[in-house]
Amino acid sequence: MIKPAGRLVSYVLACALVCCASQALWAQADTVQSLAKRSGDANFASDVIKAAGSAANLAEAIRILESLAPLAKGAGATTVYSQLAVFLEMESRWNEASLAWESSARSSAASSAYSLTQAAVCALYDGDPLRAAKLVDEAKALGTGDAVHLSLISAYASFLSGDRPGSLKGALAVVSSGDSRYEPSALVLASAASEGAERDGYLSRLKTRYPRLYENAGLPLALTMHLLAASGISLETATPLSSAPLAQSAALSAQPASVPA
Repeated sequence: MIKPAGRLVSYVLACALVCCASQALWAQADTVQSLAKRSGDANFASDVIKAAGSAANLAEAIRILESLAPLAKGAGATTVYSQLAVFLEMESRWNEASLAWESSARSSAASSAYSLTQAAVCALYDGDPLRAAKLVDEAKALGTGDAVHLSLISAYASFLSGDRPGSLKGALAVVSSGDSRYEPSALVLASAASEGAERDGYLSRLKTRYPRLYENAGLPLALTMHLLAASGISLETATPLSSAPLAQSAALSAQPASVPA
């Protein structure tokens, strides 16, 4: 049983917490309102990014970007929506991240194949292969994206849609491309989409060239996809034993610092 004095202390602490939370929200609202008034400034997008970077936590940064992204224009909007998408990915809010990447892609006169590709990757993580496939087709039509990466995403979408023969064909096309950035992902997918001796063959190649990935090949495919993402795989893991270090880790989703057009 809590004594009266204890209840008083609890009440005071609760009031203090509410007060602190309210002050944080007011400060955030002031920041958003102040920046919104300058939405026509040339430095608006960079100022928004700085404000988000100075936020007390990730949730606050996301709220700032969500509030101000619709006010940004052109290349500035592409930058703000891209940053929002990355933060949403960090919280595994895949559907919202996919939509943010798509908004980034459509913010300027020429759609960004990179942003559409990222939107497709997030759609896969969200368990929406049909949306992922649609975004891949749109990115391919632009003719400026990473064709092998898009083919890999399409193969994963086929697998998650239940089309194992189609996903296996796509995965093997990626392996045959000779692009070692994506070979590990393709071999994992090929092993998941095949059976028997054929599957053993893909696993053997994976074990020989990428031993650390081989250890994870039996995990659920969605988890394996996360393990293959750029943020969670090292160059050592992704590099074939017989080749020189790669300039880029094997990845289903790459996240460079800048967003290409």
